[in-house]
Amino acid sequence: MSLHKKVILGFALSGSLLIGACSNGDEASKEAQSENNNIQVFGDVVSENDGCVLQSQFESGDNIVFRMDAIDPNTNEQISKDAKMTVHLSTGEDLEMHHAQHPSGDTDPVPEFWTVMYKVTDDTPTGILNYSVTAETDGKKGEFAPFDVEPSLLTIVDPAEEGTGDAGEK
Repeated sequence: MSLHKKVILGFALSGSLLIGACSNGDEASKEAQSENNNIQVFGDVVSENDGCVLQSQFESGDNIVFRMDAIDPNTNEQISKDAKMTVHLSTGEDLEMHHAQHPSGDTDPVPEFWTVMYKVTDDTPTGILNYSVTAETDGKKGEFAPFDVEPSLLTIVDPAEEGTGDAGEK
């Protein structure tokens, strides 16, 4: 969707929300407006090979780690550990995420979030590897997708084309 269309859609949605908030609807309508059934999902992609460093380009042999968090907007708290979070790759693969402390084994309080690792193989197609993440719990759903700008897109590169052969020098 183009930026222009997103801006117009944003104004339209803002106007709809303003009109809805100012109307004198019945109690059921007001109650439905106060309960948000969406989960806010956000996160990033890091290289496990380099100690969880943010990265968007990977090559065969690299381990991609998807790290996500999800917040219930009604409580402003992280969704429960029994939620289901899944990474959907454009290759058709779905990766189930796991909830834990990161880094694990630390004695200090550390953040808890969802992760899953994906191993890039010689069979992984080169080019942009699109992905999205869905979260579901207690009848609520949310989705995440990275910004649609080249530096933010997960890209599988061929080291022979890069000329370095070293993923750490990208």
